[in-house]
Amino acid sequence: MEFEKIKEKIHKNPKSINVLYRWLMDKEFSGAACEELCKYLLDNKELFDKHFYRDLVRVNCNGDSLEYRYDSRDGATDSEPRKDKNGKIDEKHLAMIIFKQGRKGKELVKIDNLGFILDYEMPIGGNTEKLLKENGELRGICDPDPNSNPSKNSMLFNPGKCDLVSFDNNCFTILELKKEDNTEPLVRAVMEAYTYREMLNKSEAADSLRGKYRGLSIPEGNTIWKAAPLLPFGESQYKEYMSAGPKLIELMDFLEIKPIWYSYSEKDKKISVVKYL
Repeated sequence: MEFEKIKEKIHKNPKSINVLYRWLMDKEFSGAACEELCKYLLDNKELFDKHFYRDLVRVNCNGDSLEYRYDSRDGATDSEPRKDKNGKIDEKHLAMIIFKQGRKGKELVKIDNLGFILDYEMPIGGNTEKLLKENGELRGICDPDPNSNPSKNSMLFNPGKCDLVSFDNNCFTILELKKEDNTEPLVRAVMEAYTYREMLNKSEAADSLRGKYRGLSIPEGNTIWKAAPLLPFGESQYKEYMSAGPKLIELMDFLEIKPIWYSYSEKDKKISVVKYL
């Protein structure tokens, strides 16, 4: 989507900032176009302060609270990991491999510079496949916009899932994973990581994880949550970062989102962190 079209959409409905990352698929949002977008966002910081959805509730259609961490997400798969035409493992299966890397039997194993991997594909909101009837109107059960009135399920607001959640030094980190040979622009990964961190109900998620991992002694009360894109070292996003303009760097500083770079060994079925900021 072109930058002017994005500005038009945000101007018409500032809450659309919540799905901005979905519009940044094109490679054109690197270099000068990326700098233009980042300058616009930095000049309009009220979009982040006033219009971002935060701490979404995770409930079913009856309003009952749902868990965040389920034991059924155990990293097991009934088939070989899916690969693209270039032989690269897709993100879901790569996340499962990383989850299993962080385990030795039932024991957690810390991955250097990532910490303990507590979950993958962690849902953020509630049931996105059901419509909630309110005052004669229809909207998604996890849609916080009271003016939303989708005509069909395919138009429902979907808050997405956290690819990976790690814990180390009394801090949770949402890891937005991108597979090898991913060509999405760096700014998309930055905005996606930020969006998920803001939307996730961090207090409830922490309570869920604390109950599942009592051996980690996760502290009660307020916990620190960070977010970071977990990106393949040496590929397109890394090259983009190495030549990044000042506005992209300033936006990352403002959002407190910094990438972590990994390499993956097909032979060992493991990743290793090569560089982090």
